[in-house]
Amino acid sequence: MTIIKMEPMTEFAGFGENLYKTNEDFQYTNDINNSFSPKIDISEDEKNFYWEAELPAVKKEDINIVLKNNILTIKGQKRFSDEKKKKSLIFDERNYGSFERTFTLNEETNPDSAYAEFENGVLKIVIEKVTEKKTDKRQIIVK
Repeated sequence: MTIIKMEPMTEFAGFGENLYKTNEDFQYTNDINNSFSPKIDISEDEKNFYWEAELPAVKKEDINIVLKNNILTIKGQKRFSDEKKKKSLIFDERNYGSFERTFTLNEETNPDSAYAEFENGVLKIVIEKVTEKKTDKRQIIVK
């Protein structure tokens, strides 16, 4: 069986572009809600989990990363530049806005080991796996 990812709105993307070619005053966007959701790669080795997120035009201070109860949350915002607001847009394909991506880890991690780097529009996060599993077993003394 072949699984095909359906994206029905992409078929309409070319419609706006063709209409733009016939009407110079039409402002075309290829996304109906113009939201921003970064593309993220996740990998692992024996010791760590790794995330790499593409965040072009996002400022470091607009990124918030939280690791709690083995749930990693990456939040941020890609802002519309003040310089761009001054201009009359003819064609705009880039997306802006707030984003939030959440990942549940199925293995114990060490939150104290987590660190992130942000360079050239790429956010890299590394979180160490816990090598010793915590046991929920506890001796209870009878009084």
